[in-house]
Amino acid sequence: MLDETDRRILARLAVDGRETWANLARALGLSESKVARRAQRLFDSGCARVVAVPDPLRCGFGTPVLVHLQCVPGHARAVAERLAARPDTRLVVLLAGSFDVLAELISTDRDHLMRVIHEDFRELEGALEASVESVLRTFKVGFDWARELLGHDAVTPRSGPPATHQSGCPELSAVDLNLIAALSNDGRLSYATLAQRLGITESLATRRLRHLVDCGYLTFSPLIDPALLGYEIEAFLRMRVDLRKIGAIARRLCRETSVRYVSATTGASDLVCEAVLRDHAALYEFVTGTIANLDGVRSLETTVELGSVKRAYRPRPVRRHADNAPRKGEG
Repeated sequence: MLDETDRRILARLAVDGRETWANLARALGLSESKVARRAQRLFDSGCARVVAVPDPLRCGFGTPVLVHLQCVPGHARAVAERLAARPDTRLVVLLAGSFDVLAELISTDRDHLMRVIHEDFRELEGALEASVESVLRTFKVGFDWARELLGHDAVTPRSGPPATHQSGCPELSAVDLNLIAALSNDGRLSYATLAQRLGITESLATRRLRHLVDCGYLTFSPLIDPALLGYEIEAFLRMRVDLRKIGAIARRLCRETSVRYVSATTGASDLVCEAVLRDHAALYEFVTGTIANLDGVRSLETTVELGSVKRAYRPRPVRRHADNAPRKGEG
């Protein structure tokens, strides 16, 4: 079982996955070595991991495509696992609603997407029907849903693209690409370690990484199961909206700490939103309060996530129950 110290460490890492052990130790009133030791046990147990995730649109890696799938009864898990095995999927979750599985594909071009939809999905045993939506713009990839747990000790999350969208992003350098590759496995690598691995100076590693984050090329994704911190509901919401107000609605949703993801899409929806909430009562308040009061929302479809099979390119990144978590009092 997780104790209060474990939860406080997870809460701070959920908001800022690269917070230094020194800052975390000061906030918790513990020694830096004890915090680092506790956190490492949480990482080793599978309760937490921090990875860097590039924005494919800004980096020129491809276009995110959201695929909602209806499946033959009893086949959803198998379909999700087959999708998770694909290198072009970044996210795969099981759903409770009109669709059974949601997958986010990174499509390199139209030919790739055509092959996936008209060939690969035809051969996907257990899949019945697919709804495909391309992401036009990502407004938020945020991890501030745990901020309320920190109270006055809340930190400023280092996540999400800047408010002003950059349509023509400069081409990434070899150093940038190497930084992204190194941090995709361990988002907490220090500047000194990155410099040593890449054969560059620490100042260059620091400068280029800060540029990637500040310009929205790179987000640090803390892979922490919200249920470990008392947040039992993760939900995807697909909205049809007045297109003249799509930007205003998206920016309003971005201000909600419970909202983890907001994108403008084509297809069956105009906006897609993912929210992390404490329980069904909180979801009800979010839908009937926050969403209902947004001027310009015409229709809404809400689907509850049953569990992640893949997130941030990582198959089953976090255990639903911390069976192997450090026992209470350890460390």
